[in-house]
Amino acid sequence: MTDTPTTPEHRYDPLWDAPRKGKNGPAKLIAAVIIIGVHGALFYYLWKSKIQPHYISYEDTAVKVNLVKPVPPPPPPPPPPPPPPTAHTPPPIQPRVTPPPPIGVAAPPPLQLPPAPVHVEAPTPPAPAPPAPVHHEITGAQFDRKPNADDMAQYYPERAQRLEKTGTASIHCSVTAKGSLVNCNVVSENPDGYGFGDAALKMAHIFKLKPATSDGVPTDGGTITIPLRFALAD
Repeated sequence: MTDTPTTPEHRYDPLWDAPRKGKNGPAKLIAAVIIIGVHGALFYYLWKSKIQPHYISYEDTAVKVNLVKPVPPPPPPPPPPPPPPTAHTPPPIQPRVTPPPPIGVAAPPPLQLPPAPVHVEAPTPPAPAPPAPVHHEITGAQFDRKPNADDMAQYYPERAQRLEKTGTASIHCSVTAKGSLVNCNVVSENPDGYGFGDAALKMAHIFKLKPATSDGVPTDGGTITIPLRFALAD
């Protein structure tokens, strides 16, 4: 019987056994890339979530608010009307009762008052009757004032003066107790249509007469006719 030589068992020694090439090279490269990618993703996640600061930005945005005008309160109710006035009834007057005199005492005699004097008014004398008005035409009157040359020039009719016309006019007036002329009217004028009568009426207030008297008292009622002549100054 032939003895088969026995081969000693081989064990892997990293120091002596060189790594085998060609079979595991791509797998190791892929594994290394995956490991680096995982570590890179983990580092990026930690950086973004834990390390990188996060800033909160605030935007100044205006908020438009529409103010609603409050509804005005209703007006207050009108005050109640005042109560009607009540008629004040005065208290009834109690008659005065004179107490009777004490028993055994005589009542005093009534007082004797002197009679009140009677005042008799004296009758008022009648007022004197006013003097009767004088109704007569005054002739030969005495004048305190009459129109002068300036008055005649002032009241000279404009149309007659422009046409160099002369003329006359007469007025009839009543004379008051003060000697003034009232209620005047034109009696005549010559020539007509130039205004001499109206001019004479306008000058009536200038005349002043000595008034007529009755028993020394000036009276109203006399009348007078006054003629006037209008002439242009040379």
